[in-house]
Amino acid sequence: MKIKRCQIFLVVLLFSLNGLSQTKDHLKKETAINPLLGQWEAYKKTDLDGGDGSDVTFNGLPYTVKLELIFLDGDKSFFNNGEGRLETSYTLKEDTLKVSRFTYSIIKIIGSELVLKEEKLIGKLIYLKKVGDYPITKN
Repeated sequence: MKIKRCQIFLVVLLFSLNGLSQTKDHLKKETAINPLLGQWEAYKKTDLDGGDGSDVTFNGLPYTVKLELIFLDGDKSFFNNGEGRLETSYTLKEDTLKVSRFTYSIIKIIGSELVLKEEKLIGKLIYLKKVGDYPITKN
């Protein structure tokens, strides 16, 4: 009787581990298909010539870049440019990324670095680093 319980336990354990492995593989595939998935924070902003914008001031204070982007599966995202977090949607077509009312060109996305070019406003380059992996959405 004890042997049968052990066998049942082992079978249940193997199926559970297999399910976790499949979930992990699915998340890796999703991220490989869409490398944007995850949480990104800006750490640098430059003009097209590489200047850091330190000569630009707002209200007498040096300009600093504040941008957080969180991309979830589907088209859901969160956008925060220092004025509060906004739940919105995003679209990605080739190298054009639209988040809320903002349009960016993706200049580079390699590993944990994403470089975006603003298509409106001043047309600066925004450098983001990935600070969180693919967030699991809650239904």
